[in-house]
Amino acid sequence: MKTITKVELDTLKEYLGKRPFRYEEVYNEVVDHYASAYEGSDKDLYDVIREQDKHFTDKKIRQIDQQYITDVKKQLYKAHLGLILGYFKWPQLLMTLAVVLVFFSAGPILLDFHDIAFSLFLLFFFTPYVFMIYVMGASRKMDSNLPGKIINGRLSEAGRLGVFGILYLQTDWLYSHVVPNPAESILEDNMYLTSFILLIGFALGWTTYQLFRLKFKPVIV
Repeated sequence: MKTITKVELDTLKEYLGKRPFRYEEVYNEVVDHYASAYEGSDKDLYDVIREQDKHFTDKKIRQIDQQYITDVKKQLYKAHLGLILGYFKWPQLLMTLAVVLVFFSAGPILLDFHDIAFSLFLLFFFTPYVFMIYVMGASRKMDSNLPGKIINGRLSEAGRLGVFGILYLQTDWLYSHVVPNPAESILEDNMYLTSFILLIGFALGWTTYQLFRLKFKPVIV
């Protein structure tokens, strides 16, 4: 059994990079599929490419791309909901209750130390936003190394979950427009409500991070 050389692999990647792939994961699996077919054949690379092209037409590639991203969306949203709900189960539930107790107990005390309270508020409040920026940066860096207009499907969809982070960041603004005669911020108006909001933000940021550790099913089955 022969082994594909680096030059041959680069040639294959360059050729497939001109095909209508949209997502990196699909592109990589098809590259591996072509490479495996070549290594298991006694034909030269270009003969194998022409042979595999009969199965992977442009139409087929677009269909695989669409099916892949549809599956990723379903898995991400299902996983995120499951992670958020799971966060409040054992043993995370015990940790959550402990943190709630600390926040609620320390709330009145922290109000006497406004600078410390405000620093903690900023730290937790902007955590989801910082993570969203990281995802966007990592996605752009990965996409810049890919041929054509190919992007990483998993990161692009996970980045879209950043809408939760954006909505979360609007909590203080929404509070000031809903509550009659509000203070300048939730922190100054209701420390207990602030504690709850910060916990939700922590859970949101942590579970979004966990999405990157999920394993997705193969593109080509």
